[in-house]
Amino acid sequence: MYCIAPFSSLVVDTKTLKPCCAIQDAGENDRVITNPALSITENFIKSNKKIQELFLSDDPNKYKDCINCTQVKPPSQNVMHNKMADKTIDYIATPTLTSLHLKASNLCNLACRICNPYSSNLIAKEQGDLGSGNKKYEHSSINENTPLLVNSIIDQLPKLKMLWLSGGEPLISTENWQILQAAYDSGHSKDISLHINTNGTFMLSDKQIDIFNSFKHVELHVSLDGVGDVGEYIRTNLKVDTWIENVKRYKEKLSPDTTEIGLVFSVSVFNITRLHSILKLAETLKIIAVCNYVHDPKVLCIKHMNDKCKEYVNKLYSDTEYTAIKKIVHYMNLPREIDAIDVPNYIDDLDNNVIEKGLYNNYKPFREVDTFWYNMLRGL
Repeated sequence: MYCIAPFSSLVVDTKTLKPCCAIQDAGENDRVITNPALSITENFIKSNKKIQELFLSDDPNKYKDCINCTQVKPPSQNVMHNKMADKTIDYIATPTLTSLHLKASNLCNLACRICNPYSSNLIAKEQGDLGSGNKKYEHSSINENTPLLVNSIIDQLPKLKMLWLSGGEPLISTENWQILQAAYDSGHSKDISLHINTNGTFMLSDKQIDIFNSFKHVELHVSLDGVGDVGEYIRTNLKVDTWIENVKRYKEKLSPDTTEIGLVFSVSVFNITRLHSILKLAETLKIIAVCNYVHDPKVLCIKHMNDKCKEYVNKLYSDTEYTAIKKIVHYMNLPREIDAIDVPNYIDDLDNNVIEKGLYNNYKPFREVDTFWYNMLRGL
């Protein structure tokens, strides 16, 4: 079997269910809308039954929308799902939900410049103000209509081996804490690996620390895209000093035997010149650092900067000792797909909308936060 995901896994968000977060939408016939009137088991069966038969071979090309595994080498997504499978279960005879990725809500306390309305209600409000039709996402939750879906997830805790929470900001989601508390109270947390993507603004209470420490394993990926003013610009409403204090508390209170903390930074046109400071902060805090690339919106992707910017960055990191930065620079040097002037124009549109609407206190546009780099992006 090429991939176990359709037989073992489910990604649940406020609108859809899929067996894998990387799978592409296969058109209306295969796209399944989350039905809050159904239990998680019923949704699991409904979501996956159409594609299960296509995975009963070793041919990775049978399902056209698994491009992240069939076209990317190594195919890490299906390797991850296969690794998470419970070896004691005959998934073919009895498809069993053992891996759940839950995006319970898009509620977030930050409005990151690189984010989207699907993942932040504040960005949804911004884009709604721009007239792009995203007001429907200003707050979206799996528990808006009925608690049945959440309660049925709790019923599945005895079978779960992996629970992945993202958002929105998952640590301010009441649905998530309801599930985590139930796992703790029932004792099932000791058999579950917990993966959380958080923005690091949430100070865990002693009780919440106890809940986390009860899980078999915890991967806490804490996002930060820069230190100082650029970091606080990218993640609007963030205070970097508070983020650092929170991470220190995570390290101090969460069990080092079961917890792995990582700093996750998203590389964009905003912070491409600030990578050393991010990696050095991770070293100071003694946590791992992992990078993502911003691909959407396309205009914030580093490969679309003008040649002057790329020349500057190449020189800036010419003698870097960080392998991660060398890989980032290599990616940056790929050919542009859009006009480079679209980059600063988009940034100005973003900033001008926020300022005109008065959405955030003391908001400064990027042209004032990093004037030198902004002018470089404009080719000046």
